[in-house]
Amino acid sequence: MDKVYFILNVLFFNVFSLFHVIKEKPDYTYTYDPRGFVLSCLLLKLTKTKVIWHLHSKLSCSDKVSKIMMSFVDEIIVPSQNIKDSLPDNDKVKVIYNGFDLKRVIEKNPNDDVLNLSFVGSLVAHKGLHNILLALKDINHPNVKLHVYGSYSHSNPLLNYEDYINSIITDLSLQDKVIFHGWCSDVIPEIMKSDLLIFPSVINQTLSFKGESMKVNSSEALPTIVIEALSVETPVVAVNTPGISEIVVEKSDGIIINESEPTLIADAVNKILDNNDFYHPDSSLIINKFSLEEMQQHIYGTFK
Repeated sequence: MDKVYFILNVLFFNVFSLFHVIKEKPDYTYTYDPRGFVLSCLLLKLTKTKVIWHLHSKLSCSDKVSKIMMSFVDEIIVPSQNIKDSLPDNDKVKVIYNGFDLKRVIEKNPNDDVLNLSFVGSLVAHKGLHNILLALKDINHPNVKLHVYGSYSHSNPLLNYEDYINSIITDLSLQDKVIFHGWCSDVIPEIMKSDLLIFPSVINQTLSFKGESMKVNSSEALPTIVIEALSVETPVVAVNTPGISEIVVEKSDGIIINESEPTLIADAVNKILDNNDFYHPDSSLIINKFSLEEMQQHIYGTFK
């Protein structure tokens, strides 16, 4: 029934889109992701409208299927060079970085007595919070505080991630080191107070808890939170997921690690602690590269 429902959805929305394109005669039709493309743009090849596909993550299909999908559109926008490199060679693909309004007064309140670390993201397995917790015992500072900004999602029945996190905190006696702030509507002021942001998104791991196992994979394209951290001069430790090497480009920005492993996280944090004066991001570089004005200019250029 799910397959039948999906096929009916595809047929209905493609006919719906085709009808409106024929009626309105637009120069362009813009679609946001693979789902939107499949649901709405397959039949638009029958018209003269140009289809622009804004693809925000890697396609989870073979190169052959990717090429077929790409043949239906006139231009593809991706948010990072890494995503472009993952697609079959095609001159339709253009990199346009996501733009943000990042300009603000930076206020730092250093406190050598406490090492304030921040994690920001949904509390789901592939975001890697568990690996920071496992790394805390190996960080060389007498008073570490990990500030967690995000809320749990219980969409995966294979592994209760909240129970898994709580078990790590209990087993390692981390109750006094971890502070859960919940979801935060404007997290940048909180990151500004931090000594370091950790972005531990998992590339490829298997988690096991209470006899259940689950494969975990990253779904990143251009992590916004890393851009926001550097814009307020907070250095980062970041796993090398898609887009990270295009954000963390200066050595003073922080350290990129190959996978979300506790030992790699702890070693990177300790290296930054040992060279604290060196790791000081230049906010102007990141603000200029990922400005809203820059993105708008490139988007307008695409439609021209």
